[in-house]
Amino acid sequence: RPGDTARFTFAMAEGGRFSLKAALTHAPDYAQADVLLNDKPLARGYDAYANKVETRLADWGVVDLQMGENVLSVVLTGANPLAQKDRFFWGIDYLEITKSAE
Repeated sequence: RPGDTARFTFAMAEGGRFSLKAALTHAPDYAQADVLLNDKPLARGYDAYANKVETRLADWGVVDLQMGENVLSVVLTGANPLAQKDRFFWGIDYLEITKSAE
C-alpha cells in the first residue's frame, strides 16, 4: 500500500563513486515508488507498471557509496491508473554496480 517501505542492504568492500543500475520488474500489478539510496532520493514516483511482465534496466547514474553497509529503500507512492486495482507490487531483480571514472 502507498507509504509502505522496503529496505535492501548491500555491502561494499570500498567506498567511492559508482555507476548504479537496477534490473526492475514491470507488470500490470506493479506500483509507483520513490527510490532512495542511503536516505537520498534516486528516483521519484518511478512507475513499474507494464501491460505484461518484463524486466527493464533503470540507470540511476553515478552515486556515492560508502564502505560497508548501504541501504536502498523503496517507498510505495501509488499506482498507474492502468494498473490492476489494489495491487502494489515492486521488484528488484539485481543491482549492477561498477566503479565510476568520474
